[in-house]
Amino acid sequence: YSLLAAFVLFLLLALIQLYSTLERTQADEMRALLNFSLQTLLFLLLLGYLLERIARRYTSNVHYILETQLKVVRDAQAGDYSSSIPLLSQGELGLMGMQINRLIEYVRKRQDVENLLKRVVSPDIMEQLLTTDTENLKLGEEREVAILFCDIRGFTEMSEGSSAADILLFLNSFFSELTEIVSRNHGT
Repeated sequence: YSLLAAFVLFLLLALIQLYSTLERTQADEMRALLNFSLQTLLFLLLLGYLLERIARRYTSNVHYILETQLKVVRDAQAGDYSSSIPLLSQGELGLMGMQINRLIEYVRKRQDVENLLKRVVSPDIMEQLLTTDTENLKLGEEREVAILFCDIRGFTEMSEGSSAADILLFLNSFFSELTEIVSRNHGT
């Protein structure tokens, strides 16, 4: 707006100067017309320079925003979901950044669920849980299964006479071997 106001003010001053000189002789008219043309040319050059500066600043901002978004997307493609896009704009680029952030957050949460499921269920069951829609999961599934109950002989006496760290070490070793055998047979 300030550029437009300056342009209008400049034109008004030039027209007033042209009008005042037109009242003089014919030679003065030509000189006034030449003077007006030169002032207009100078103003247009100045206006062009200012518009070029504004356009350059705008495009450098857009370039920075797009480069930042692209870096975050590339990081996410590589499996790094720790970064998010800073929302520097409220326009289309800001909206795009917000949507990308939501997508990254969704993938991050899905990764967390997968990592939790990996520790609790077999890969086959994890894949079935992640690919089956919620309604079918709610219906359940009937299967014939075997359940293993395991009692460690003398565990109570052993735990009373051992430290918590020793008991934890023993149980981790025991469950590691047991889990390997169960997983190898497609169990959970």
